[in-house]
Amino acid sequence: MQYKKSKGILVVRLFKNEDVIESIKAALRLSRVENAVVVSGIGMLRDVELRVFKGKGKYASKVFKDDMELVSFSGNIIKSDNDYILHIHSTIADHKYYAYGGHFGRGKVAVTLELFIMEVHQKLYRKVEPDTGLTGMFLK
Repeated sequence: MQYKKSKGILVVRLFKNEDVIESIKAALRLSRVENAVVVSGIGMLRDVELRVFKGKGKYASKVFKDDMELVSFSGNIIKSDNDYILHIHSTIADHKYYAYGGHFGRGKVAVTLELFIMEVHQKLYRKVEPDTGLTGMFLK
């Protein structure tokens, strides 16, 4: 992994076989970023899990084992206690140009992943909302 923060923008480059979520969290910790928005993420991943909300805190999920082109990767990140909660949506595409989208659950880098993450200085937190079962974002 390579990373550098300048003027509130964290630029991250991940390499083959790196875990996407754990590597992003490591870059955030090392850069001392608390809350952020993922502006852009492109590359090629494998073992990608996408989730689709089904209601009342429940998700359906599907894992794509093959190498998939990462077409879009955006969302927000909120520090909670000593960990980060990533709410990322992504679109991936296969070699036949079929695209699949949903909440990003996990994945490994197949070739590369290039990320631009903007630091947010607003105090934010997440809590479970009883009506939906979702962990909603709230302003402090």
